[in-house]
Amino acid sequence: MNINLKDTNTQLLVLIALTVVAGIMFFFYVIQPVNLETESLRQNIGQLQAQIDQLRAMERKLPQYKRELATLQARLNELKIVLPDEKETTEIIRQVQQFALSSQVHLKTFRPQKMVPKDMYDEWPIQMEIEGFYNSLGAFFDKVAKHSRILNVNNLNIKRIPNSEEARKTLTASCTTTTFVLK
Repeated sequence: MNINLKDTNTQLLVLIALTVVAGIMFFFYVIQPVNLETESLRQNIGQLQAQIDQLRAMERKLPQYKRELATLQARLNELKIVLPDEKETTEIIRQVQQFALSSQVHLKTFRPQKMVPKDMYDEWPIQMEIEGFYNSLGAFFDKVAKHSRILNVNNLNIKRIPNSEEARKTLTASCTTTTFVLK
């Protein structure tokens, strides 16, 4: 087969064939990658728009969340008075001594013990021995019970002081007072 490139029809066919091949190559190497990238970018835009919508919805609720946070923070501060996150040894000693003084009892011993770990808190037992008369002991334990921090009195043992020479010291009470510390 002999192809004559000087013939106009042959030149026209070769030109058409080259144009078609160039067009196909242009489509597969230029246009199709751009179309695929455009479609990928459109999908990303759709996903980002959905995220923007979610974030705007959250933004509209932000003042409500801030009010709830402030309320919860205030509640947490109230609860930390009842169940603090530190031992506060000096504060407990000061408060128990104040209770004893205002109840007219003598705080004979005050021995903090080792912390007893629990799941979400630690128990902190404190052994105490106090002396006074019946009504003053009752007033002391009433103040302990009404204290803002949780103070449980266990193993209460009250005995009469034999041959007491002081009218204000007719009974002795030993107990374990347990308070709690948030972990």
